[in-house]
Amino acid sequence: MTPRSPKGRRRPSPPPPALLFSPGELLPGSAVLGELREPAGVALWQAVHDVYLWAGAAPHERALLFAPAALARRQELLRRGVRDPELFALLGRLSGALLRDPAEADAAEVAE
Repeated sequence: MTPRSPKGRRRPSPPPPALLFSPGELLPGSAVLGELREPAGVALWQAVHDVYLWAGAAPHERALLFAPAALARRQELLRRGVRDPELFALLGRLSGALLRDPAEADAAEVAE
């Protein structure tokens, strides 16, 4: 059965959560936290989670995904928790691309 919106229009049902996650995952990418149990794992999971949110949003909704201070908070998390320079640079670029202006983020850059 297709649910009705508050205004009475039909809208498609969301996909069942089991189709969105890998077996045993509670949140997209949460397996990262089991593999890398340190602050860098949290930073990596947060980046994966951001990509899931961004990719799943319609282009006109992306500007509303992240709080204005999200980039500054993420940069602080990376500075405190990521010791590997290569991972730091990669996550810094990704966070900058997504959090600075999610509506204008380049899909090819995010995918890379």
